[in-house]
Amino acid sequence: MTIAVDAGHGGSNTGASGKQSGRLEKELTLDVANRLQSLLRRKGVRVVMTRSGDTLIGPTARILAMRQALPNLLVSIHFNSSANAAVRGVSTYYKHVGFRPLSQAILLELRKTGTAEFGNVGHFNFFFNTPTDYPNALVEGPFLSNVTDENLILDDRFRQRMAKAIRRGLKRFVKDSR
Repeated sequence: MTIAVDAGHGGSNTGASGKQSGRLEKELTLDVANRLQSLLRRKGVRVVMTRSGDTLIGPTARILAMRQALPNLLVSIHFNSSANAAVRGVSTYYKHVGFRPLSQAILLELRKTGTAEFGNVGHFNFFFNTPTDYPNALVEGPFLSNVTDENLILDDRFRQRMAKAIRRGLKRFVKDSR
């Protein structure tokens, strides 16, 4: 089993920033991705990371790298943000209806992390949701623009729970698709 883990953003593409802390999404996604990598490797899974440091890797380069690696699954990790500071929660996204079960399995486990649910969104036009070579899902952690969510995100224990939830969701999907 090979699972690709994409830490969203990187380098000059910083993503969102925390409303109070100013912490950058690119740092937080890499942290969760590294935690997930460690959890998966402990279970004997081969992990392909799109980035392992603070580097800018464009969409085309990321997709080409995945076409070479041909993972069994791909999960892209991000944190959400909104102009509406009241919006909060975790969510998952997919483009092709055949990959909805993967995003749903991950969201089911993310609900257990102690935050609200923002939902499971389909037909989402994110570059990593486009390939059909392997099931893929975009995970949006809580909102950096919401003070309550940001406080969760800044807690190392929460980010570990988030990584564990994603791993459990991947495991659930693999088990259910056999």
